[in-house]
Amino acid sequence: MIMQRLQRDDEFVAASIAFRRAFESPNKIDRSFQKVNLHEGIARDAESIGAEMVVAYYFGIKNYEPGVNTFKLHADIGGNIEIKWSSYKDAHLILTDRDRSSDIAILVTGKSPTYYIAGWIPIKSAKVAQRRRKDGSYWINQDDLAPIGDLARSIYAVH
Repeated sequence: MIMQRLQRDDEFVAASIAFRRAFESPNKIDRSFQKVNLHEGIARDAESIGAEMVVAYYFGIKNYEPGVNTFKLHADIGGNIEIKWSSYKDAHLILTDRDRSSDIAILVTGKSPTYYIAGWIPIKSAKVAQRRRKDGSYWINQDDLAPIGDLARSIYAVH
């Protein structure tokens, strides 16, 4: 795991984008496993945006701007990187059929300002029958993720 920290200004950016996501998408359906109210949803989105930001910074992407209203239409970073976040340090990477098989998924754990980049996997490799749960999601153990340092040397490298 690679530890990354957000600066205080980054936390404010994450919170403001989370608020915009909630405000500009009042009819968005919460498809998460844990149903939350508006305020909890904004806090959860702020944490996941923070996770996106630390991965962008890890890859040296300057002036990263998290998206608003992209909802699985566009990758979180670049053209094919989907960030999955959990507050639990030993969390599984969780995918659904809505995740694009052409992307890679990176698991980030922790809470702002301190996050941990746990690893990555091509989504098409992760969505296999033995990982599918009764609810239709796919759970991938952290032991099955490639180290984040290997991504730069892979065919999925961030440019």
